[in-house]
Amino acid sequence: MKHPIENRLSQDSLRRLYPLPEGFTQRTQYTLQTLSTQKELPMKRKLSFALVFLLLVLLAFGGYALSQWGVLDFLFQTPSKEQVEQLTPLTQELNIRETVDNISLHINSVFYDGESFALDWTIQNQQPKEPRYVEITRYEVGGQRIWSDGNDSFDSQWLPGYFSKDGTMRDGEYTQLPLEKLTGDRQQVNMELSVYTPAKPLFYLEENEQEMNEEEQLAWQAKQNMVGKQKLEEGYIVMDADMFFVPFPTDEHNDTGFARVIGPLPSILREGDYTVNTLSLSFELDLSAARQARKALTAREAYSFDFMTTRYTKVVQTPAGIYLSMLIKPLPGKETLFEQMDSQGQWAVSDGEGSKIDIWPLNYEGHGYDFPDGVFGRQYTIALPIPKQQVPEEISLTFYPADGAPYISPIKTK
Repeated sequence: MKHPIENRLSQDSLRRLYPLPEGFTQRTQYTLQTLSTQKELPMKRKLSFALVFLLLVLLAFGGYALSQWGVLDFLFQTPSKEQVEQLTPLTQELNIRETVDNISLHINSVFYDGESFALDWTIQNQQPKEPRYVEITRYEVGGQRIWSDGNDSFDSQWLPGYFSKDGTMRDGEYTQLPLEKLTGDRQQVNMELSVYTPAKPLFYLEENEQEMNEEEQLAWQAKQNMVGKQKLEEGYIVMDADMFFVPFPTDEHNDTGFARVIGPLPSILREGDYTVNTLSLSFELDLSAARQARKALTAREAYSFDFMTTRYTKVVQTPAGIYLSMLIKPLPGKETLFEQMDSQGQWAVSDGEGSKIDIWPLNYEGHGYDFPDGVFGRQYTIALPIPKQQVPEEISLTFYPADGAPYISPIKTK
């Protein structure tokens, strides 16, 4: 599953840290992600399709392959036979397909274990010679708004476009959705997509494939700006990778007169530049299996060390793995030492002896935390998809300093 740790800061956390206008943080995250990975991701996507195809062929001979791209393929990429057996009771087969304005969205299955909500999707422009721009404009569970995870998503993308040369994309969406936020055994899930049809042709600026120094980069950009300017005057919608190339007022930070932006299409183009249709789908999410499978573990009230204390705010085990949330608070007078230690060390999940558990998390969030008494500490949340048979007798969210023994906060699991 492609969830880089640095991109997993939740929308709720972002809004608490930076109270910006609605949707701004999501658009910013897309922009930063695109700028840092725009040359790499198309190759990754092609590779992932090849690997998925190979995986399905291999699993078919093993006798337990899913007949289609499913939610467990999305979550684990190479789900083991044991994972399929253990997690299938927490999945629902949907096989929902809706089509609007040549855009077809197919969801094969959904997963929920009381903490993690996920679904797979395959989206396709059935007439790829006629580009469409797609945005997720509604995504709710039980009336509660949730967010696209922002990784390899079709949200705010052209089909075909920079990340989908043939107009087809396949991946999924992952969201932390604790059971305590939901009531009853069934919840309605709603998703709506805005499908935009451009009234103008698209033009993509040339990609820079060469290594350049700063002077050469500025010259390249000036050349591309001239091309983009001409194409705008000719009536095109101009794109640079997956970013819109638009006129922009000059200021001290940008004297070119142009900018490359990502965001909701109506905030970028004029109304006459497009028409819009809505694709809607909904289904009921069954929570009963998650309620039965989810188990809260018991931790100490707090763990004390020489410069900090740790306290778990969540310790939950499901067939999908272990979910841990922790608050870390420096001791009085040890705030400077805490900052120094924390900046040089790292946090990871371990067993009760401090041996790291080397499994890529489904979700990882770490950020500063203001305690009610004014002390500034840390908060960490992690979802570790550790198979049931590999869960140790004790598990811990452990701090590893640059030097010395680890700081272990063990919890019994059995």
